[in-house]
Amino acid sequence: MEHLKIKAFGPIEDADVNFGDLTLLVGPQASGKSIFIQLLKLLVDKYHIRKTLQQYNYIWGKDTEKILDIYFGEGMSKIWKTNTNIQLDRKSYTKSFLLPKAGRYEGTSHAEETLFYIPAQRILSISDGRPKTFMEFDSSTPYVLRQFKEPGRKNSEWKWKE
Repeated sequence: MEHLKIKAFGPIEDADVNFGDLTLLVGPQASGKSIFIQLLKLLVDKYHIRKTLQQYNYIWGKDTEKILDIYFGEGMSKIWKTNTNIQLDRKSYTKSFLLPKAGRYEGTSHAEETLFYIPAQRILSISDGRPKTFMEFDSSTPYVLRQFKEPGRKNSEWKWKE
């Protein structure tokens, strides 16, 4: 993961980021920083995300609008516009990358998580002094916040990429 280029994705009009040892995203509120990171997570960890959602009885299916709503939060399916252009390390992605591929078994090593980050909304994951479980969030909550601190999940389970 070295370079991500995004055009016309939600509030992001144009982003061109080369990743280094430490990459900081800085910008005003609601400018797309969290969406940028959520998209990056989806690009690199799609199979893990899909596996986790299925574990909690969310149906991934073949409807890309529904998949976007399940992942980014209810009402977010319009984030991927007709003129959206996404490239990660020179590989282009269209909405069809969200669809299951025939013959691909989801239980393979492709389903391992490779990218972890702490969502800006992390404070919302605490309720009554305890972390909420995945299912305690409503459908408007993005996947990354739901998965951030699932009770019983140990930090040692996260794999850090260098």
